[in-house]
Amino acid sequence: MTVVVKGALWVFLACLLSAPSHANPTLLNHAQAAFQAVSAMYMKALSHGSPKYQADLDRFKQEASASLQAFQEQDPVNGNEWARRWNGFVANLTVEYSPEFDWDVSAYTRRDARGYISDLYAYISNNADIQEGQDQALLAQVEVQAITARFFDVSSSYNGTISLSPQDAEKLEPKAASERFKARLDNLAQSPQGSQWAKKIASAKGKWEFVEDSVVNYSDENAFFLVYATKKKIAKVLQSTSVSLASNL
Repeated sequence: MTVVVKGALWVFLACLLSAPSHANPTLLNHAQAAFQAVSAMYMKALSHGSPKYQADLDRFKQEASASLQAFQEQDPVNGNEWARRWNGFVANLTVEYSPEFDWDVSAYTRRDARGYISDLYAYISNNADIQEGQDQALLAQVEVQAITARFFDVSSSYNGTISLSPQDAEKLEPKAASERFKARLDNLAQSPQGSQWAKKIASAKGKWEFVEDSVVNYSDENAFFLVYATKKKIAKVLQSTSVSLASNL
């Protein structure tokens, strides 16, 4: 049964990745919120239960579910499959203290969240042919949230990068993803649509480069507080850019 299910999943992903359709903005909104929810869960564990990260977790889970529901209405075939996977583990996307495991995230939750991020990031990356400025800002948001979610995953795991499967490591390779993210920021800043945001985008890129080595090389896994604060600042710039570009369409 396990072989059949895995085989069906690979067929589904292969069809998605070979499809000529482009990444849907509503799906991008779901992805960036879902990835942020996962990061907030790991940060709650790393901070030993800080309510600050629980609040972020609750908010992003709600946003991710709402945008995914909207995507289902726009694209029932793909939307229903992503919803099946998201709804299969979102209720378990939490972490609580226990005397035996301290603030450790469940291995099952970690596996499901990791697989979801890897597959959704791969799907979006292979369909990211949107040229409009608004979509570029959303794609950049998805990229930085995916990369940092993987960092928080590894930072909160006792086994570090050893816990990553070859498939997960291949679908979301932080160094390559970071280069793509920085190139997208450059293109966005140089585009006619994004030129008015060029200075803020350049500032966001500078903030990313300050923590980049820690994130993509896992060279300082104790930098999670700094990385989380930095990604929030970058997200704020990208969100403002996306909203501004959308209003000018």
